[in-house]
Amino acid sequence: MNTHTSIPTSFEEIRNGLDPSYSYMIFESNEKSEKSVVFLKIKAIFEQYEKGVFEQILYQEKTTGRLLLVIKLNPDLAVMIKQENLNINLPKNIAIYFYSNNRGGHNHIKERL
Repeated sequence: MNTHTSIPTSFEEIRNGLDPSYSYMIFESNEKSEKSVVFLKIKAIFEQYEKGVFEQILYQEKTTGRLLLVIKLNPDLAVMIKQENLNINLPKNIAIYFYSNNRGGHNHIKERL
């Protein structure tokens, strides 16, 4: 599983770059520190899913400085992983988005959790 900080970008660019063959959970925070304790907790939770999580990438938006943790999921296990983690105790400044492919597999359907 890959975990690294990428070149600063925007949420829109990240969303447009999602591979429709996979599902994703995106955690968005107002925090601007890449060493945020919240993201360390989230990363640790998702590391238990060896076959379900393909990579975790931390981005920082260029304009706002907000942090976005993008977790690429195995589409066969994505719904189960999402359901098991809906009750993660996170601060209120964290927004969670779930992206899954539509039936044709060409676009993502966005769901805010």
